[in-house]
Amino acid sequence: MDRLKSRELAFFNLLKSLISPNIKNESIDYTVSIEDLQQKMHMDRQIISTFIAKLQEDGLVDILEKNESRMDMHFERTHEKLLEFVSLDEVESTIKDIKEFIGRNLKFFDFTTSRDHTRKYAEEALERMEKDGEDFDMTDIIEKGVNDVFNKENVIVEINRIIFTICENADEKDLNILESIIYCSLNLPAVENPFYITLFLTKLCFEIEFLKRG
Repeated sequence: MDRLKSRELAFFNLLKSLISPNIKNESIDYTVSIEDLQQKMHMDRQIISTFIAKLQEDGLVDILEKNESRMDMHFERTHEKLLEFVSLDEVESTIKDIKEFIGRNLKFFDFTTSRDHTRKYAEEALERMEKDGEDFDMTDIIEKGVNDVFNKENVIVEINRIIFTICENADEKDLNILESIIYCSLNLPAVENPFYITLFLTKLCFEIEFLKRG
């Protein structure tokens, strides 16, 4: 898939998380403030309008009414539409590359700063590690942490903004992985999303190192 199509998907992902992070594969009408979108997306009005027009052209949204200050938009069920953009086989074959993708793009993610919402899980993991050894089962920590962290609207919006930014200069390999990441973000619950799980585990490792040093 070309960069323009990848950026369109990334914009769609960001748009949906800003409008309502809980919109999944459903039909819904929504009114949005154009000024609000400008501020939250950090984009010019014309760029936003261009992307939305392309989304309408490709059948992912429909503009019901529009004026200078707002847009009434219709989101159709998008799961099947997205499969026209991204092959499910491609999604499954590239998921294993997510860890390497994150490693190549560490500069975009805030791993080097400790955060309260992830530190508490690192504290629990370190305590269990010291008690049960490094190979302890951390499934419950991962499930709790992913459900907690990735159900915060500000976290999801920031991640989707990062994804959109990476799309601007990503090479072909990373573009393919980004398409899979976006597909998962739009269609899977947080705890089943391999990108969120890998992000959480990466952040957890950094947090554990902070605790060990402190």
